[in-house]
Amino acid sequence: MKTAALFLLAVTATAFSQPQHFSFTSNTGESYSLVIDNAAVDGSALASGDEIGVFTPAGLCVGASVWSGSTPLALTAWKDDSQTGAVDGYVDGETMSFKIWDASASAELDATATYSQGSGSFGDGAYSRLTLAATGGGGPAASITVTSPNGGENWRVGSEQTIQWSSEGTGGTVQIQFSRDGGSSYSKLHIFTVNDGSLLWTVPNTPSTACRIRIIDYSDSTISDVSDADFTISTEPAAGGGIVVTNSGDGDTGSLRAAIEQANSSAGADTINFNIPRSDSGYDTDTGVWFVRPRTPLPAIHDDDLIIDGFSQRNFIGEDSNPHGPEIVLIGEEAGEADGLSITGSGIEILHLTVNHFSGPGIIFEGVDGGRVAGCYVGVDFSGNGPAGNNAGIMLYGGSRRVTVESLDDTVNVISGNKGPGIALLNGSSGNFVSGNLIGVNATLSHLVGNGDQGIIVADLSDSNEIADNVIGGNRVGITIVNSRANTLDNNRIGTDYDFEIEMGNTGDGVEVVGGASSNNLIDNTIGFNGLSGIFLEGGETRYNRMSRNRISRNTFLGIAIEGANENINPPEISQASESSVAGVAPPNSIVEIFADPGEEGAEYLGQTTADGSGSFSWEGEVTGPYITATATDENNNTSMFSMPIETGVENSAREGVPKTYALDQNYPNPFNPTTSIRFATPKQGHVELEVFNLVGEKVCILIDGEVNAGHHEVNWDGRNGKGLPMPAGLYFYRIRAGEYQRLKKCLLVK
Repeated sequence: MKTAALFLLAVTATAFSQPQHFSFTSNTGESYSLVIDNAAVDGSALASGDEIGVFTPAGLCVGASVWSGSTPLALTAWKDDSQTGAVDGYVDGETMSFKIWDASASAELDATATYSQGSGSFGDGAYSRLTLAATGGGGPAASITVTSPNGGENWRVGSEQTIQWSSEGTGGTVQIQFSRDGGSSYSKLHIFTVNDGSLLWTVPNTPSTACRIRIIDYSDSTISDVSDADFTISTEPAAGGGIVVTNSGDGDTGSLRAAIEQANSSAGADTINFNIPRSDSGYDTDTGVWFVRPRTPLPAIHDDDLIIDGFSQRNFIGEDSNPHGPEIVLIGEEAGEADGLSITGSGIEILHLTVNHFSGPGIIFEGVDGGRVAGCYVGVDFSGNGPAGNNAGIMLYGGSRRVTVESLDDTVNVISGNKGPGIALLNGSSGNFVSGNLIGVNATLSHLVGNGDQGIIVADLSDSNEIADNVIGGNRVGITIVNSRANTLDNNRIGTDYDFEIEMGNTGDGVEVVGGASSNNLIDNTIGFNGLSGIFLEGGETRYNRMSRNRISRNTFLGIAIEGANENINPPEISQASESSVAGVAPPNSIVEIFADPGEEGAEYLGQTTADGSGSFSWEGEVTGPYITATATDENNNTSMFSMPIETGVENSAREGVPKTYALDQNYPNPFNPTTSIRFATPKQGHVELEVFNLVGEKVCILIDGEVNAGHHEVNWDGRNGKGLPMPAGLYFYRIRAGEYQRLKKCLLVK
């Protein structure tokens, strides 16, 4: 055993390069070592840059390595960790399989293994030793084929149906999208799901005769397929018949309370519809809404597959009486200590309601398997513009899973104005989907309403949730992930819009990843104008968190701040940046992502490269400037802070002419000695103050105090106070005030 251990140490010392085709997660559990003595395609040895991946029987990639041309090659397979219920690695005794990525042919090939040690099962000894052979490098291209729904099906709203597909030569993960207009546009149904050929889907309340499903290989978006023809989502009556709310009272026949009690006592799925006349005492003629005011807590809803359909009131009246939002407002001012809608049954959908002024969460799911909130206002008034907070907005608790909180056609969830978090995923709530919501902002994005705590919090071993395409601003923190793993944040706008033109920052950090949160993925988000840092990671147990292609800029402090987290991976050091290339050093074999920014963050993702075994990297492409930064991600998916910026001399087009908004850039150089340059932009002529302060808030000097024309401006600070005396080395702050615009940034004077 000692000899084997020494041999493996020697093997794993060979250079490692991060795979670009096969994707896997290095989790916190055990691992199993594999030694590849040789690998060939059609009898020819692999070329340098080809990849080898090891897979579970379910098609999950649990390890991969890039073929370097030298043998033997070490490959590590990662085991399922003990912290979560979800299987995110291999299980001892499972049969392993291998794939080869032939880079020159852009082909993913099944490989046959011949073992000189081990039997082909994970964990079958100290390690396995093998050779691999594959055929068909020039054969058929990889493919995905949608088999159901594939045209002609009629699926009922609220029913559970199985989406099915077949695939050949694809990766272990796919993205599933849904269209209700014949394929003209698609929404994300699931960002990541295992490529195992099927997915159980609760059909949403989006009736259409022109529905299609599209499935895309996540590792190669050119590999996809769409339903051959349209299928139908219909509103056929649910089993058990409809239940009708005919008045805004509380407890009488025809009330919402009576409808919930009837649904709870009725076998099978039900739909609660609203048919309340304008003559009802709860109707408000000024707003066009019906106020439903429970006087005590409503019954918990345990009728599986129940749909509470607020759209039905609009259909009953025959017009959109509240063009600002839902017609039914469930208001908790008279309910005492109460949640709004407490849901303990599975598959329950809440559609197009306003829920506000409850002392508990507006909507809470506890221990459910499946559910949905769509097109609702939670914590705001009837218009979606004013705060009318619950204690929390929407809460998932007790291991709730497969709950979707999403927009519905052109009607979004507005989850703002609550005293605590907007959305809370707690206590082991995993595998949920939060997409397309407005969180902390009003319905028209004209101003901030905010939630008193986080916009979204994911905590207490709540794993593998997907949070995508949300607009989040005005909260204490945009998103917090604590003691949870394998969550994905994708394409959210946190504190700003895609173009950094709208300021809707959270008062603290844009994203916090803390308290042992691990193996989370932050991808393609836009994060700006937050009161502290764009992304903040903290704690030695907070690790393996990957940040990729995020656009981060104009936050008060750092773009990415790391305190002891992500195994303290060092950021790159850029040594050279021209109009067409960037070079420097980074952790060996790390993925280096290149960004352009007005200061020290990363407003524009330019591209990526891989550092070699000595840490050197270079990248070629169009460099837009004016400053270039970079991040590094190691083989365990730890991503670093941004590097120190380097000036390219290339100006962004945004710096040409009169700017659209106020802006304060990061000083450069930083750290500096003896002089640094501070740039700022003003869209119109006006009074500007630019001042420098020390750590205790004492004013050091005034750089500008007077009228400034519209345009881009630059001023230097020579490290002296207002009396012309040199200041000691240390951290300083500079602040601009122009009208209502204020921004504070820090700089470091060295001696």
